[in-house]
Amino acid sequence: STLLTNKTQSSQLKSLNYNNLRPIVASSHQFETFELLVRTLQTGSFKHKNCQYEAFVLMFNEFFLVLLCCFCNFAVITISYNSYMKKSNEQREADVLREKANHYLICFLDRCPLRDRCLRYLVGQHASSEPWAHTSINPLHAGVQTAECAMFRPNVRVVKKKGMMHFYHDMPGYMENNIRQALIRLFKRTYYFEMRRGDRLITPEQQQQIEQVCRRHGWQGELNYDGEEEDWAW
Repeated sequence: STLLTNKTQSSQLKSLNYNNLRPIVASSHQFETFELLVRTLQTGSFKHKNCQYEAFVLMFNEFFLVLLCCFCNFAVITISYNSYMKKSNEQREADVLREKANHYLICFLDRCPLRDRCLRYLVGQHASSEPWAHTSINPLHAGVQTAECAMFRPNVRVVKKKGMMHFYHDMPGYMENNIRQALIRLFKRTYYFEMRRGDRLITPEQQQQIEQVCRRHGWQGELNYDGEEEDWAW
């Protein structure tokens, strides 16, 4: 396109030997396009309709090939990135389950009908083989390995709230104090301040308890947590 629009250089093209440029052109198709354009400018016959049409077709094909290559490269990069993120998420999930196995009641009962849906069994599959003992379900108990196991925990992830540093900003002062004291009595002081700082995630059940306390003390507005995270329903 530069060769066609820059008329001031047309005189220089008459003495151009385009065969010398073949080694530096990326492909034979690109060289064919370049050769046609140079010949056209050298002969001054670009106004000829056939030549003009051929040049347009060649340039359009070249543009289409470049566009197709860019699209393919983008698709490959996207697939690679998604695959990498999937493996990273799986690795992080495995690390969490492996760490949780050290201080969680787990299960190794392969004959349990609920094992494929049980979080305790899932964590047990990531338990390390190095310790001599793990805290696990008693296989001799009459209630285990049945569809009514009382220790069953569903293998699902839930949205937990994190942090309450801005929780009281929209509340009147007297209401804020009453709600805070009620939550401290409900969760105890240490547990409450861990939730407030975001050190401890707030489960859906605890969110319902907090909402009930707020409504009981007259607050009908929105409950403003600092953020939220997806986590296992331990």
